[in-house]
Amino acid sequence: MTPVADSIVTTLSLYPSLSTTTLIQLAEHHGYARDEVFDALADLVLVGRVALAGDSVSLIAKPWDDERIPLEALAAADAYRARHRPTWRDRVIACVAGAWHAVWSWIDRIRDRIAGGLVLLIVTAFFALGLCAGEQRAGEQCASDLPAWALPGILSRESSSYYTASGVVVYVDQAVGAAGELGPYQMTRAAFDQVASGDDRFARLRHDAAFAERLAVRYLRWLHARTGDWFLAVGRWNAGPHGAYTVAWRYAKDVQRRGRLRMQ
Repeated sequence: MTPVADSIVTTLSLYPSLSTTTLIQLAEHHGYARDEVFDALADLVLVGRVALAGDSVSLIAKPWDDERIPLEALAAADAYRARHRPTWRDRVIACVAGAWHAVWSWIDRIRDRIAGGLVLLIVTAFFALGLCAGEQRAGEQCASDLPAWALPGILSRESSSYYTASGVVVYVDQAVGAAGELGPYQMTRAAFDQVASGDDRFARLRHDAAFAERLAVRYLRWLHARTGDWFLAVGRWNAGPHGAYTVAWRYAKDVQRRGRLRMQ
């Protein structure tokens, strides 16, 4: 017997009487095609292993010999083949159903992948927003932390001035700079106009050291907001907002050295 027929006999030995529909479903569940089940069932009816009674299938205890197959068994097998063999319409419907199932399976896989990608994208976006917020808070905090060496270094470099132990500026060289700079920090007119109030006078930088210090801090913070780095902001004090990077770097290096020496 074929494997399909063996499976049918085994099933009927466990369940003495089954409907043809249930038997075919059980065989298909074990991986057999519907056509194979029909042929095997017809062959079993033909050799007398199973009997058909309406829509019920049952196992015969002792099969007939091949030489003595009753005519009733032959007629029942032929009738079963004619009644249950799939037509071309059944085959087309089965083919369309299989294709439809394959298409929906493909759509489900794509939908799952898209959903997973969206979840990953949302998580990444929230993580990036958190990082940006943290960097912004850090930047705001850093904007108020002017390096301790910046103002003493600029004083020493620009006018040879210095701070006393009590924090008072000793303005040594009160000369006017080559480009018209004034005050102990030698602020230019363009820098003054950038951070001064409407009623402030540029000449006041030369006589009011505290006023000059306040404007120097404002201008350094304005440069820091543009550059994002305190070292470069100090360098831009001399090179200007759009000056050469190498000039700014050399100036900031010298200011840093001078400022740390003054703080010792």
